[in-house]
Amino acid sequence: QNQTCKLCGKVAYFMERLEADGKCYHKTCFRCTECKKTLSAGNFAGLRGVLYCKPHFKQLFKLRGNYDDSFQQK
Repeated sequence: QNQTCKLCGKVAYFMERLEADGKCYHKTCFRCTECKKTLSAGNFAGLRGVLYCKPHFKQLFKLRGNYDDSFQQK
């Protein structure tokens, strides 16, 4: 069964997709919002549908001290 990528909206065929948090992504679309580094299922953090690499997720948390104030909807 083909699914659509949550980020680009195009069909993500089985060999080119990655599933994380119950959502489907193209492997090439699955990138950190801040640095654009390609992510994998084991090295990402997400909040409210926004993807981050773990270093940026921690950095943004440290700026404000909690997850609600540190992250802005993009």
